Amino acid sequence: MGKFVYNDFPNKGFSLEFDNGYTLSVQWAGANYCSNRHKEFPSNESATAEVCVIDSAGKQQEPIGWQNVEHVLEMMQEIASINTGKRWFAFW
Repeated sequence: MGKFVYNDFPNKGFSLEFDNGYTLSVQWAGANYCSNRHKEFPSNESATAEVCVIDSAGKQQEPIGWQNVEHVLEMMQEIASINTGKRWFAFW
């Protein structure tokens, strides 16, 4: 069964681990490519986030920055629907 994973400092955000072996990391701390990138103090919210797709073997795609909520939702749906026998397959 998939699960939510909370990521605390320094990578404020979360990850979603899907049943098909893929994980979507969503981060919005100052070091990430997002609206908070140059903020002096961390924030619990951001208009955009950096996302990264990771397969079951730990291979990850290059992070994609500046993604809004709607695009992150689209990515979640696409990743959850991947059925490749846990082999790496990227749409982006």
